[in-house]
Amino acid sequence: LEVAELLLRHGASPEPPVVPNPGLPEEIWKHEWKMHQHGSYLSRVIQGSAGQAEKITFISMLLECSADVNDRTHPGAHPGANLYLASSGGQADVVQFLLEKGADPNIPRRHGTALLAASFGRWDVEAGVAVEERGFTEVVRLLVTHGARLEEPNAKGVTPLIAAAANGQAE
Repeated sequence: LEVAELLLRHGASPEPPVVPNPGLPEEIWKHEWKMHQHGSYLSRVIQGSAGQAEKITFISMLLECSADVNDRTHPGAHPGANLYLASSGGQADVVQFLLEKGADPNIPRRHGTALLAASFGRWDVEAGVAVEERGFTEVVRLLVTHGARLEEPNAKGVTPLIAAAANGQAE
């Protein structure tokens, strides 16, 4: 985190480059371009393997340097991805932080809203059962108390209640 903080404090952009930098060696700009196509730095941090406290610290640094909590401003980003990714991962602390920083729980995504993602919980395909090993119940509580629409279906018509019932999320 120290290196990232140093770079951001000295003017590094909190968003990936919009186009590859042709002045860089080809293997580097191809990697950068591939990373650009996978969304913002914020969404990459949320998907990373760091603990929630470290993620929040890094997200805070990016937001202080004008990153968009809802990913609506960067051309390669996916609006609503940050909250959706944290919700689908059961990252309650990250979800709470994003909501406090203005994340919109009702931005629809191709697979539905953040509330729908959290309502699915984690499904163990091999065992055929839902697994409540992460903070999905707390994520749902946070999203609902921050105004998430309860009846917002995905493209297949699945609502959060249907998802929760189908996956054994009785709470």
